[in-house]
Amino acid sequence: MNEITTMDGTIKKRNTYMDVLTVISCFAVICLHTANYVWDFHVSSNWFFAMFIQAAFHWPVPVFIMLSAANLLNYRDKYTTKEFFKKRMLRTFVPFVIWSAIALVYTIFMQNWEYKGIRDMIQAFMSGNIWSTYWYFYTLFPLYLMFPVLGKLFKAENKKILWYWFCLAFFFNAIIPNISYYTDIHLNGSLTPAITLGYLGYVVLGWLLANTKVKDKILVPVVIVAVLGAIGMFFGTYHVNLDHYKPGEFDRSYLSYLGVATYAMAAAVFLVVKRIPWDRFIKAQWSRSLLVLLSRVSLGVYLVHYFVINFFKNHIPYSETSIRYMVLMPFVVYAVSVCIVIVVRKIPVVKHIFP
Repeated sequence: MNEITTMDGTIKKRNTYMDVLTVISCFAVICLHTANYVWDFHVSSNWFFAMFIQAAFHWPVPVFIMLSAANLLNYRDKYTTKEFFKKRMLRTFVPFVIWSAIALVYTIFMQNWEYKGIRDMIQAFMSGNIWSTYWYFYTLFPLYLMFPVLGKLFKAENKKILWYWFCLAFFFNAIIPNISYYTDIHLNGSLTPAITLGYLGYVVLGWLLANTKVKDKILVPVVIVAVLGAIGMFFGTYHVNLDHYKPGEFDRSYLSYLGVATYAMAAAVFLVVKRIPWDRFIKAQWSRSLLVLLSRVSLGVYLVHYFVINFFKNHIPYSETSIRYMVLMPFVVYAVSVCIVIVVRKIPVVKHIFP
Protein backbone atom coordinates (compact mmCIF):
# COMPACT_ATOMS: atom_id res chain seq x y z
CA MET A 1 0.00 0.00 0.00
CA ASN A 2 1.37 3.42 -0.89
CA GLU A 3 0.18 7.00 -0.77
CA ILE A 4 -0.26 9.08 -3.91
CA THR A 5 -0.59 12.84 -3.82
CA THR A 6 -3.09 13.96 -6.46
CA MET A 7 -3.15 17.26 -8.35
CA ASP A 8 -5.42 18.86 -5.77
CA GLY A 9 -3.18 17.80 -2.90
CA THR A 10 -5.42 14.94 -1.76
CA ILE A 11 -3.58 11.88 -0.49
CA LYS A 12 -5.02 8.56 -1.63
CA LYS A 13 -3.94 5.08 -0.60
CA ARG A 14 -3.53 2.47 -3.33
CA ASN A 15 -2.61 -1.19 -3.43
CA THR A 16 0.59 -1.08 -5.45
CA TYR A 17 0.39 -4.72 -6.46
CA MET A 18 -3.04 -4.14 -8.03
CA ASP A 19 -1.65 -1.31 -10.14
CA VAL A 20 1.24 -3.56 -11.20
CA LEU A 21 -1.17 -6.36 -12.09
CA THR A 22 -3.30 -3.97 -14.13
CA VAL A 23 -0.32 -2.66 -16.10
CA ILE A 24 1.31 -6.02 -16.84
CA SER A 25 -2.05 -7.58 -17.74
CA CYS A 26 -2.72 -4.78 -20.20
CA PHE A 27 0.71 -5.29 -21.79
CA ALA A 28 0.20 -9.07 -21.85
CA VAL A 29 -3.04 -8.63 -23.83
CA ILE A 30 -1.10 -6.70 -26.47
CA CYS A 31 1.52 -9.48 -26.56
CA LEU A 32 -1.28 -11.95 -27.32
CA HIS A 33 -2.77 -9.78 -30.06
CA THR A 34 0.57 -9.22 -31.79
CA ALA A 35 1.13 -12.98 -31.89
CA ASN A 36 -1.97 -13.78 -33.96
CA TYR A 37 0.18 -15.76 -36.36
CA VAL A 38 -0.46 -18.66 -34.00
CA TRP A 39 -3.95 -19.16 -35.49
CA ASP A 40 -2.40 -20.06 -38.86
CA PHE A 41 -0.79 -23.36 -37.91
CA HIS A 42 2.63 -24.14 -39.39
CA VAL A 43 5.43 -26.30 -38.12
CA SER A 44 8.06 -23.56 -37.99
CA SER A 45 10.19 -21.73 -35.42
CA ASN A 46 8.06 -18.61 -35.89
CA TRP A 47 4.84 -20.47 -35.17
CA PHE A 48 6.40 -22.10 -32.11
CA PHE A 49 7.38 -18.66 -30.83
CA ALA A 50 3.84 -17.34 -31.38
CA MET A 51 2.49 -20.38 -29.52
CA PHE A 52 4.96 -19.73 -26.70
CA ILE A 53 3.57 -16.19 -26.39
CA GLN A 54 -0.01 -17.50 -26.30
CA ALA A 55 0.83 -20.05 -23.60
CA ALA A 56 3.00 -17.73 -21.47
CA PHE A 57 0.52 -14.82 -21.56
CA HIS A 58 -2.80 -16.62 -21.41
CA TRP A 59 -3.74 -15.19 -18.00
CA PRO A 60 -4.47 -11.41 -18.38
CA VAL A 61 -8.24 -11.50 -19.02
CA PRO A 62 -8.92 -13.73 -15.98
CA VAL A 63 -6.64 -11.46 -13.92
CA PHE A 64 -8.61 -8.40 -15.08
CA ILE A 65 -11.80 -10.08 -13.84
CA MET A 66 -10.14 -11.03 -10.56
CA LEU A 67 -9.02 -7.42 -10.07
CA SER A 68 -12.53 -6.15 -10.76
CA ALA A 69 -13.85 -8.48 -8.08
CA ALA A 70 -11.14 -7.57 -5.59
CA ASN A 71 -11.70 -3.84 -6.11
CA LEU A 72 -15.47 -3.63 -6.54
CA LEU A 73 -17.31 -6.36 -4.65
CA ASN A 74 -17.05 -4.39 -1.40
CA TYR A 75 -17.94 -1.08 -3.05
CA ARG A 76 -20.49 -0.37 -0.29
CA ASP A 77 -17.55 0.46 2.00
CA LYS A 78 -16.96 3.54 -0.20
CA TYR A 79 -20.20 4.51 -1.95
CA THR A 80 -23.82 3.57 -2.65
CA THR A 81 -25.11 1.14 -5.26
CA LYS A 82 -26.39 4.09 -7.29
CA GLU A 83 -22.91 5.60 -7.31
CA PHE A 84 -21.43 2.21 -8.18
CA PHE A 85 -23.52 1.92 -11.33
CA LYS A 86 -22.91 5.55 -12.24
CA LYS A 87 -19.16 5.03 -12.01
CA ARG A 88 -19.31 1.80 -14.04
CA MET A 89 -21.49 3.51 -16.64
CA LEU A 90 -19.13 6.46 -17.10
CA ARG A 91 -15.88 4.56 -16.75
CA THR A 92 -16.67 1.43 -18.73
CA PHE A 93 -20.01 1.28 -20.55
CA VAL A 94 -19.99 4.71 -22.23
CA PRO A 95 -16.41 4.37 -23.58
CA PHE A 96 -17.25 0.85 -24.76
CA VAL A 97 -20.31 2.06 -26.68
CA ILE A 98 -18.38 4.97 -28.21
CA TRP A 99 -15.50 2.76 -29.30
CA SER A 100 -17.87 0.12 -30.63
CA ALA A 101 -19.40 2.86 -32.82
CA ILE A 102 -15.91 3.90 -33.94
CA ALA A 103 -15.12 0.26 -34.69
CA LEU A 104 -18.36 -0.05 -36.69
CA VAL A 105 -17.41 2.94 -38.86
CA TYR A 106 -13.87 1.60 -39.19
CA THR A 107 -14.98 -1.83 -40.37
CA ILE A 108 -17.33 -0.28 -42.95
CA PHE A 109 -14.87 2.16 -44.50
CA MET A 110 -11.50 0.52 -43.85
CA GLN A 111 -12.31 -3.18 -43.97
CA ASN A 112 -15.24 -3.06 -46.40
CA TRP A 113 -17.69 -4.80 -44.14
CA GLU A 114 -21.23 -4.69 -45.47
CA TYR A 115 -24.35 -4.28 -43.35
CA LYS A 116 -27.83 -4.57 -44.85
CA GLY A 117 -29.18 -1.86 -42.61
CA ILE A 118 -29.49 -0.51 -39.08
CA ARG A 119 -30.85 -3.83 -37.85
CA ASP A 120 -27.68 -5.63 -38.94
CA MET A 121 -25.56 -3.02 -37.18
CA ILE A 122 -27.55 -3.35 -33.97
CA GLN A 123 -27.31 -7.13 -34.23
CA ALA A 124 -23.53 -6.91 -34.66
CA PHE A 125 -23.33 -4.72 -31.56
CA MET A 126 -25.64 -6.89 -29.45
CA SER A 127 -23.83 -10.10 -30.43
CA GLY A 128 -20.34 -8.67 -29.96
CA ASN A 129 -19.28 -9.12 -33.58
CA ILE A 130 -18.19 -5.57 -34.37
CA TRP A 131 -14.69 -5.72 -32.89
CA SER A 132 -13.27 -9.06 -31.80
CA THR A 133 -11.18 -7.80 -28.88
CA TYR A 134 -14.24 -6.28 -27.20
CA TRP A 135 -15.64 -9.71 -26.29
CA TYR A 136 -14.25 -9.07 -22.81
CA PHE A 137 -16.87 -6.39 -22.13
CA TYR A 138 -19.70 -8.79 -22.92
CA THR A 139 -18.33 -10.98 -20.13
CA LEU A 140 -17.68 -8.10 -17.73
CA PHE A 141 -21.03 -6.25 -17.83
CA PRO A 142 -23.19 -9.15 -16.60
CA LEU A 143 -20.77 -9.54 -13.69
CA TYR A 144 -21.16 -5.87 -12.83
CA LEU A 145 -24.94 -6.34 -12.72
CA MET A 146 -24.44 -9.14 -10.20
CA PHE A 147 -22.00 -7.29 -7.93
CA PRO A 148 -24.68 -5.58 -5.77
CA VAL A 149 -26.04 -9.03 -4.91
CA LEU A 150 -22.68 -10.79 -4.67
CA GLY A 151 -21.22 -7.99 -2.57
CA LYS A 152 -23.55 -8.94 0.29
CA LEU A 153 -21.93 -12.38 0.40
CA PHE A 154 -18.27 -11.44 0.11
CA LYS A 155 -17.39 -10.90 3.75
CA ALA A 156 -14.49 -12.17 5.83
CA GLU A 157 -16.83 -14.37 7.89
CA ASN A 158 -17.98 -16.14 4.70
CA LYS A 159 -14.55 -17.21 3.45
CA LYS A 160 -15.14 -20.93 3.97
CA ILE A 161 -18.35 -20.94 1.95
CA LEU A 162 -16.68 -18.79 -0.72
CA TRP A 163 -13.85 -21.30 -1.04
CA TYR A 164 -16.51 -23.99 -1.43
CA TRP A 165 -18.10 -21.89 -4.18
CA PHE A 166 -14.75 -21.56 -5.97
CA CYS A 167 -14.12 -25.31 -5.71
CA LEU A 168 -17.51 -25.96 -7.30
CA ALA A 169 -16.73 -23.53 -10.14
CA PHE A 170 -13.28 -25.04 -10.68
CA PHE A 171 -14.65 -28.58 -10.68
CA PHE A 172 -17.47 -27.94 -13.14
CA ASN A 173 -15.56 -25.55 -15.42
CA ALA A 174 -12.10 -27.09 -15.45
CA ILE A 175 -12.17 -30.71 -14.24
CA ILE A 176 -15.40 -32.01 -15.77
CA PRO A 177 -14.65 -30.65 -19.28
CA ASN A 178 -11.22 -32.34 -19.17
CA ILE A 179 -12.79 -35.64 -18.22
CA SER A 180 -15.33 -35.24 -21.02
CA TYR A 181 -12.62 -34.33 -23.55
CA TYR A 182 -10.50 -37.40 -22.86
CA THR A 183 -13.28 -39.95 -22.27
CA ASP A 184 -16.01 -38.62 -24.58
CA ILE A 185 -18.41 -39.02 -21.63
CA HIS A 186 -20.46 -35.85 -21.25
CA LEU A 187 -22.33 -34.43 -18.27
CA ASN A 188 -25.92 -33.29 -18.63
CA GLY A 189 -25.68 -29.49 -18.56
CA SER A 190 -28.59 -29.28 -16.12
CA LEU A 191 -26.35 -30.81 -13.44
CA THR A 192 -24.01 -27.80 -13.52
CA PRO A 193 -24.87 -25.37 -10.68
CA ALA A 194 -25.83 -21.95 -12.00
CA ILE A 195 -23.44 -20.21 -9.59
CA THR A 196 -20.48 -21.85 -11.36
CA LEU A 197 -21.30 -20.68 -14.88
CA GLY A 198 -18.95 -18.55 -16.97
CA TYR A 199 -16.31 -16.48 -15.25
CA LEU A 200 -17.89 -16.43 -11.79
CA GLY A 201 -15.11 -18.70 -10.57
CA TYR A 202 -12.59 -15.94 -11.28
CA VAL A 203 -14.77 -13.42 -9.46
CA VAL A 204 -14.71 -15.58 -6.33
CA LEU A 205 -11.02 -16.41 -6.69
CA GLY A 206 -10.02 -12.78 -7.19
CA TRP A 207 -11.73 -11.61 -4.01
CA LEU A 208 -10.40 -14.53 -1.98
CA LEU A 209 -6.78 -14.13 -3.10
CA ALA A 210 -6.91 -10.37 -2.47
CA ASN A 211 -8.24 -10.93 1.05
CA THR A 212 -6.28 -14.02 2.09
CA LYS A 213 -2.65 -14.40 3.06
CA VAL A 214 -1.57 -17.46 1.10
CA LYS A 215 1.32 -19.43 2.61
CA ASP A 216 4.33 -20.66 0.64
CA LYS A 217 3.19 -24.27 0.97
CA ILE A 218 0.18 -23.30 -1.15
CA LEU A 219 1.87 -20.74 -3.43
CA VAL A 220 4.68 -23.03 -4.59
CA PRO A 221 2.38 -25.84 -5.82
CA VAL A 222 0.16 -23.26 -7.57
CA VAL A 223 3.18 -21.85 -9.42
CA ILE A 224 4.34 -25.36 -10.34
CA VAL A 225 0.89 -26.27 -11.70
CA ALA A 226 0.83 -22.97 -13.62
CA VAL A 227 4.18 -23.67 -15.29
CA LEU A 228 3.20 -27.26 -16.09
CA GLY A 229 -0.14 -25.99 -17.36
CA ALA A 230 1.53 -23.53 -19.73
CA ILE A 231 3.80 -26.30 -21.00
CA GLY A 232 0.80 -28.60 -21.46
CA MET A 233 -1.07 -25.82 -23.26
CA PHE A 234 1.88 -25.35 -25.63
CA PHE A 235 2.46 -28.99 -26.55
CA GLY A 236 -1.22 -29.95 -26.38
CA THR A 237 -2.20 -27.24 -28.86
CA TYR A 238 0.67 -28.24 -31.13
CA HIS A 239 -0.27 -31.91 -30.99
CA VAL A 240 -4.00 -31.56 -31.73
CA ASN A 241 -3.38 -29.20 -34.64
CA LEU A 242 -0.57 -31.31 -36.04
CA ASP A 243 -3.03 -34.18 -36.30
CA HIS A 244 -6.24 -32.39 -37.31
CA TYR A 245 -5.54 -28.84 -38.54
CA LYS A 246 -7.45 -27.48 -41.50
CA PRO A 247 -7.18 -23.83 -42.69
CA GLY A 248 -9.59 -21.72 -40.65
CA GLU A 249 -10.23 -24.54 -38.15
CA PHE A 250 -7.57 -24.05 -35.49
CA ASP A 251 -8.20 -26.34 -32.52
CA ARG A 252 -8.25 -24.26 -29.31
CA SER A 253 -9.18 -27.11 -26.98
CA TYR A 254 -6.14 -26.51 -24.77
CA LEU A 255 -6.57 -22.73 -24.76
CA SER A 256 -9.74 -22.44 -22.72
CA TYR A 257 -9.85 -19.53 -20.28
CA LEU A 258 -11.78 -21.84 -17.96
CA GLY A 259 -9.24 -24.67 -18.05
CA VAL A 260 -7.04 -25.93 -15.23
CA ALA A 261 -3.94 -24.34 -16.74
CA THR A 262 -5.44 -20.84 -17.04
CA TYR A 263 -6.92 -20.94 -13.54
CA ALA A 264 -3.49 -21.90 -12.20
CA MET A 265 -1.64 -19.28 -14.26
CA ALA A 266 -4.02 -16.48 -13.25
CA ALA A 267 -3.77 -17.46 -9.57
CA ALA A 268 0.02 -17.78 -9.73
CA VAL A 269 0.52 -14.39 -11.40
CA PHE A 270 -1.88 -12.72 -8.94
CA LEU A 271 -0.21 -14.26 -5.88
CA VAL A 272 3.40 -13.74 -6.99
CA VAL A 273 2.80 -10.08 -7.85
CA LYS A 274 0.93 -9.61 -4.56
CA ARG A 275 3.81 -11.19 -2.65
CA ILE A 276 6.52 -8.89 -4.05
CA PRO A 277 7.25 -5.89 -1.75
CA TRP A 278 6.78 -3.29 -4.48
CA ASP A 279 7.10 -0.34 -2.11
CA ARG A 280 10.76 -1.24 -1.62
CA PHE A 281 11.42 -0.91 -5.34
CA ILE A 282 9.03 1.90 -6.23
CA LYS A 283 10.04 4.56 -3.72
CA ALA A 284 10.37 7.75 -5.75
CA GLN A 285 7.24 9.86 -6.11
CA TRP A 286 7.66 10.06 -9.89
CA SER A 287 7.82 6.27 -10.24
CA ARG A 288 4.72 5.80 -8.11
CA SER A 289 2.88 8.45 -10.09
CA LEU A 290 3.94 6.81 -13.37
CA LEU A 291 2.67 3.43 -12.21
CA VAL A 292 -0.67 4.92 -11.18
CA LEU A 293 -0.93 6.75 -14.51
CA LEU A 294 -0.24 3.57 -16.51
CA SER A 295 -2.77 1.71 -14.39
CA ARG A 296 -5.44 4.35 -14.93
CA VAL A 297 -5.01 4.44 -18.72
CA SER A 298 -5.07 0.64 -19.06
CA LEU A 299 -8.74 0.38 -20.00
CA GLY A 300 -8.26 3.09 -22.61
CA VAL A 301 -5.22 1.24 -23.93
CA TYR A 302 -7.32 -1.91 -24.18
CA LEU A 303 -9.97 -0.03 -26.16
CA VAL A 304 -7.57 1.50 -28.68
CA HIS A 305 -4.65 -0.92 -29.00
CA TYR A 306 -6.09 -3.08 -31.78
CA PHE A 307 -6.70 0.01 -33.90
CA VAL A 308 -3.01 0.80 -33.45
CA ILE A 309 -2.06 -2.73 -34.47
CA ASN A 310 -4.21 -2.42 -37.61
CA PHE A 311 -2.70 0.97 -38.42
CA PHE A 312 0.80 -0.48 -38.43
CA LYS A 313 -0.43 -3.47 -40.39
CA ASN A 314 -1.92 -1.24 -43.12
CA HIS A 315 0.71 1.50 -43.34
CA ILE A 316 4.05 0.09 -42.32
CA PRO A 317 5.56 -2.89 -44.17
CA TYR A 318 6.61 -5.69 -41.86
CA SER A 319 6.07 -9.39 -41.45
CA GLU A 320 3.57 -10.31 -38.74
CA THR A 321 5.03 -13.80 -38.76
CA SER A 322 8.54 -12.75 -37.79
CA ILE A 323 9.89 -13.30 -34.31
CA ARG A 324 11.32 -9.77 -34.31
CA TYR A 325 7.82 -8.38 -34.88
CA MET A 326 6.32 -10.44 -32.04
CA VAL A 327 9.08 -9.30 -29.68
CA LEU A 328 9.21 -5.57 -30.54
CA MET A 329 5.68 -4.67 -31.65
CA PRO A 330 4.02 -5.09 -28.22
CA PHE A 331 6.28 -2.35 -26.84
CA VAL A 332 5.58 -0.04 -29.80
CA VAL A 333 1.81 -0.63 -29.68
CA TYR A 334 1.69 -0.17 -25.91
CA ALA A 335 3.69 3.06 -25.99
CA VAL A 336 1.63 4.54 -28.85
CA SER A 337 -1.65 3.51 -27.21
CA VAL A 338 -0.65 5.04 -23.87
CA CYS A 339 0.30 8.30 -25.60
CA ILE A 340 -3.01 8.40 -27.51
CA VAL A 341 -5.02 7.93 -24.31
CA ILE A 342 -3.04 10.53 -22.35
CA VAL A 343 -3.29 13.14 -25.12
CA VAL A 344 -6.98 12.58 -25.87
CA ARG A 345 -7.87 12.75 -22.17
CA LYS A 346 -6.55 16.32 -22.12
CA ILE A 347 -8.90 17.48 -24.92
CA PRO A 348 -12.23 18.96 -23.70
CA VAL A 349 -15.38 16.96 -24.59
CA VAL A 350 -13.44 14.40 -26.62
CA LYS A 351 -11.71 13.20 -23.44
CA HIS A 352 -14.86 11.29 -22.48
CA ILE A 353 -14.22 8.62 -25.13
CA PHE A 354 -11.64 7.22 -22.71
CA PRO A 355 -12.27 6.31 -19.06
